[in-house]
Parts: sequence; C-alpha cells; structure tokens
Amino acid sequence: WLKRPAAGTPRRATSLVQTVRGGGGMNQSQADAVLYSLRCASLPIAGIAILNSILLIFAHGRENKHPALRVYTVRILLMVVIDSAASVCGLWAIGWAPALDPFVESVFHFIVELYESVVIFSFLQFVLVCGGGPERLA
Repeated sequence: WLKRPAAGTPRRATSLVQTVRGGGGMNQSQADAVLYSLRCASLPIAGIAILNSILLIFAHGRENKHPALRVYTVRILLMVVIDSAASVCGLWAIGWAPALDPFVESVFHFIVELYESVVIFSFLQFVLVCGGGPERLA
C-alpha cells in the first residue's frame, strides 16, 4: 500500500478517512491497524506539546512585564494547544459515525483556520509594537 505511483501518474490527495475506508489501497484490517496506531501515538505526542506550551505560556506571563507583548505572545503560543487538541479530537472522532466524518473534519479544520487567522493578526500587532508603533515605522 506504500507503492510509489508510476512516472507521469498524477498524485491523488487522500484524506485519512478515505485511506481508512480503503481508498489508499489497503484492506480494512490494515486500515484499522494504521488508524489505531495513529490514535495511540497522537495522545502522548499532543499531550507533550500541550504541556510544553502551557509551561511556556505561564513562564512568559510571569517574566514579561509589557502587557501588549504578553497578550500577543500568549495568543501565538496558544496555536500549538488549539492545533494539537483539534488534531487529536479529529483523529479520534473519525470512524465512529462514517456519515458524519466529512462534517467533523470540516468543523475541526474551520476551528484551526479561524485561530490561525487570529495568530497572524496577533503576530502583525506584535511586530508593530516591537517596532515602536505604526507611526514610527511609516
């Protein structure tokens, strides 16, 4: 199921749901084993990332005395928490109700994309504050 496509063959983008349902060229028992392995590996990895980010957020909140920079930095660091939690929840949510899998994927994708836009805006504000404000940079 990991064979490379022949030269000149267009690559097809498949989601995990399509792979689990057999779109990736494996039988159902192999797909179940892959999904189970991914689910088991995702919990400790995401847990470590979330714990590390929370520790960094508290350390930054304790050490940084500039309120605007503190808020922008915390928003940026929360991206890891939001992304990890959404990924693990999405991975564990698929397969229980196959009819709802596309809806669940799009909901978690929407949450992550929405927060990414907040992080991009916060990064722009962070750069402006570090540069002395928009008037000074103009």
